[in-house]
Formats: sequence, C-alpha cells, structure tokens
Amino acid sequence: MTKHLLCFATLALALGACGNTPASPDTGTSPGNDAGNDAASVSMIDAGADAAAVPNDSGGVCHDDFSGCTTIEDHTGVATFTIAATASFTYDHHCVRISTGTVVTMENSLTHPLTGASCSTPGGPIPAVAAPATGTAHTTDYTFTTAGHYGYWCMNHGADDGGGMSGLIIVQ
Repeated sequence: MTKHLLCFATLALALGACGNTPASPDTGTSPGNDAGNDAASVSMIDAGADAAAVPNDSGGVCHDDFSGCTTIEDHTGVATFTIAATASFTYDHHCVRISTGTVVTMENSLTHPLTGASCSTPGGPIPAVAAPATGTAHTTDYTFTTAGHYGYWCMNHGADDGGGMSGLIIVQ
C-alpha cells in the first residue's frame, strides 16, 4: 500500500510540474514565393502572445485560440489566399492572419458545408447560415474588408465553438 501511495504521489508531482511550464513562442518561418499562399515569408505567431479579440454584437468573441490555434500563419500583404478542406477533416492553413482587402478562396469538398462562427466580427463575408453541401467539389471567394476575427466551421464535422473541423481568419 505504501509503495502504491509513493508511486501515485511521484506521478502527481511529475504531472503537476508539466502543467506549470511556460510555453516559448514559435518564431519560425516557412519559405515560399510571392504569389497567393506562398508569401515570401510565412511567419508563425504565438496565439497566446496576441490574445486580442473583437467582440461582436451579441457579446461573443472569437479569440486567437479559437479552433485550437496555437500559432497563427501570417499572410498579411498577399492579395489572395486559399484555404482547402482536407481528407483528414481539417482545413489546411486553419489559423491565419491576413490584411483587409484580401480575397480568401475556400475550397470545399463534397461534404463540408461551411458556415461562419457566431463569435465572428459582425459584417464578415462568411455567412452564419451554412452553404449547403452540393455533392460536388466547389470553391467560394470571400473578400475581407473589415478588420476583425472570423471563425468558420464545417456543419458536418465541426462546431460553432471552434471544435472539430474549424478555423480562424484574423484580418488586420
């Protein structure tokens, strides 16, 4: 019995220490070119370091950690950007920062009806009512003209709170 209590206490101390370690920010970059998604340099921003969020009319807020974002790809300065649904029920580039005026093309497959999250900044281009699954692959262009935080999610595989198949677009 004493041996089991000692093992349990040691395990509890070890796990407690893991939870108190501060995370270091990710400052790495990814290479690319000047067109579309392949910006000259894609900065990775620690979402915790930029916790600002914009409230919407109903008092909700899409925080920088919406959709489990721990880093945010910086694509400010590009005119167009593409986000695609993947076979693993995620979106590639699901946490991004863009400039106002950027056109985001959403590539959806057969069963991923896209909808805007209720915490999004009001007036955003992604509708709060899901675009129906069409049974065919399709793309939709959204122009972001207002700075803010815009959450989005798949009606079949995600959730309005950022769970599952979802993402975040931060416009500045």
